[in-house]
Amino acid sequence: MDSLPHWLLDLLDSCPVAGSGVNKWLFTTGRQLHAHMDERSMFALLKEKTKACGRPVSDREIEHQIKASCRSAWCPSRPDLFPHANGLKNEIHPIPSTPAWPEPDLDLIRKTVSLRFGLSELCRQSPVKFNAADSSHTETVIDAIWPGNPLLCCGLNAYTFATRRRELWRGNLSRYSFIVPNPMLRVNGLTKDNKLSEHSLDATAARVYLVVSLISVNSLPTASPKQSGSR
Repeated sequence: MDSLPHWLLDLLDSCPVAGSGVNKWLFTTGRQLHAHMDERSMFALLKEKTKACGRPVSDREIEHQIKASCRSAWCPSRPDLFPHANGLKNEIHPIPSTPAWPEPDLDLIRKTVSLRFGLSELCRQSPVKFNAADSSHTETVIDAIWPGNPLLCCGLNAYTFATRRRELWRGNLSRYSFIVPNPMLRVNGLTKDNKLSEHSLDATAARVYLVVSLISVNSLPTASPKQSGSR
C-alpha cells in the first residue's frame, strides 16, 4: 500500500454504494492494481474496500473482476520499475455499464406527486383502522395479506434472515424489520453464486405485492430533463 500512488489510494477509498456501480468499480480499480501486486493481494485489498458498500460482495464476484481486468490491465511504459508489470498487455476491453435502475422520469414523477395522494389519504382510504396507541398489529396484518400457512422469508436485518412457515413465525414477527413481499417456494434456493441460501430469487415465488415509497415533491430536483425510465 505504501508504494501505491495517491490517486490510486483515493480510487481504492471510493467504492460506490450498492446499486451505483460496485461491479464496475472492481473492474476499473483492478485494472490499475495488476502492475503493483499479485492477484492474492488484490483480492484481499478489494474485499476489504467493499465491506462498507451496503451489500455482500461475494468472493466469486471479486475474483471474476480481477481476472477480467487483467486482460486490459494498465501497462506502464517502464514495466521494469513495477514489481508485477512484466507480461501485462494494455488492451482495453471495457465491461458494459448497465445501471441497476432506469433513470427517473422527473416529469412523470412530478405529475404523480402533484395528485397529492399522500400517507394521510392512504390511511383515510384504508378499510382497516388501527389506533396508534394500541399494541403491535403485525400478526393481524400478516394474516390478512398472507392467508393460510405459506413460507415467509423474514430478517432481523439485511443479512440475518430465515425462511419458515407462517405459523412458526407467529408471535415473533414484530421483532423482524424485513420480510420478502412474496411467499417462498421452498426453504432453500440457489443464489447467483450457486450457494444454498434461505434468501434467494431461485426460491421466491411469483410477485404478490410491490413495495413502494412515498416521496415529497419538494425533494425533487428543479431540472426536468427528458429521460426514458421511471421509478
